Amino acid sequence: MNSATRLDIAMSDTAPGCTQLLLFKSLDLVASTTIGGLLWGIALSLYTLCTLSLLPQIQGLNHHDQQQAIFTLVYSSVVMICGILFLAATTWVTQQAYVYHNDFPGGPIEYKTLYLHAQPVGVIGIVFSVTLDLLTIAIQTWCLWVIWSATHYAVIVITLPMFLFLGFITVDIMAAIPHAFPIERSMPIFNTVLILQLAITVLVTVLIIVHLMLIRRCHIELIGALDASREYMGIIAMLVKLYTLESAWCIPSMVLYFARNGSMSTFFLDCVVIIKVIAYILVICWVSSGRGWKKQTERHISTLHWNHDTSDTAVETAGWNSQVLQDTNGTVDFLSQTTNSTVNFQPPLSPHASIPSA
Repeated sequence: MNSATRLDIAMSDTAPGCTQLLLFKSLDLVASTTIGGLLWGIALSLYTLCTLSLLPQIQGLNHHDQQQAIFTLVYSSVVMICGILFLAATTWVTQQAYVYHNDFPGGPIEYKTLYLHAQPVGVIGIVFSVTLDLLTIAIQTWCLWVIWSATHYAVIVITLPMFLFLGFITVDIMAAIPHAFPIERSMPIFNTVLILQLAITVLVTVLIIVHLMLIRRCHIELIGALDASREYMGIIAMLVKLYTLESAWCIPSMVLYFARNGSMSTFFLDCVVIIKVIAYILVICWVSSGRGWKKQTERHISTLHWNHDTSDTAVETAGWNSQVLQDTNGTVDFLSQTTNSTVNFQPPLSPHASIPSA
């Protein structure tokens, strides 16, 4: 939260009396220290699990998977470093205000607003907050591009989220500059940041779900409602759960902020940066465990493997493996592989879909 926003919220709570101001100060102190540390512990635990999942891929023989795993680990590490530096800067600012300058005329909140946010440590916290916004929103946009890149509509679909992303970064930088604008002008800017952040998250999630639902419908028409089509519903459900965390935190903070409920809105706004880190690390854990969506996932899910049971009679026959593959243009290729060998063979009664891990 920038300094002008914090001062405006504090001023909105001083009018009813000292009780509201005390509540605001208490929530600001707890959110900046205790809750922030608790959320960071959750993020660090998830990051450890994510790293353990990525290490086997880095040590594997597949060069492409190695590069992808290394990039993911480095990107996640940068996000975690920005998060811990932001938390450290926020904790230092809170300590200076509430421990060493609690008797400042106007209270510690006004001291933070007038002095600390313009100090080097306060500026560092703001810089890393903006950097985290850039990294987390960028990865959402990139996920959208990966899922739609196999279609002819990728450029059209990605255009609006890209414009929103560029607008969000511009407005976020403007809102983060201490004392760049007077309070009456900085408030609409900060409102725009909240709206754009929520709009990007919701829009990206909806567009990804639309694409997966369209593919699922095509597969049901092609091969019926087998396990392969159900795999899409699992991906959609997981995606909604992951991005719901960030949206569920942003929506109350935005509603309370617009309702001028400073005491509660400051609680949500002070923790929203670490919530973004947790949401991102959850996505990485999901992908690193093999349940994410890659460019070849659609082809993998479209593949049918027929189970061959054995009997006691050995016969000389031609082994076969039939696959149904749906390419990106919607056409169907029937691939057959014939090898002459002696096998124990029993004709399959029904096909069973086997879903390779993404």
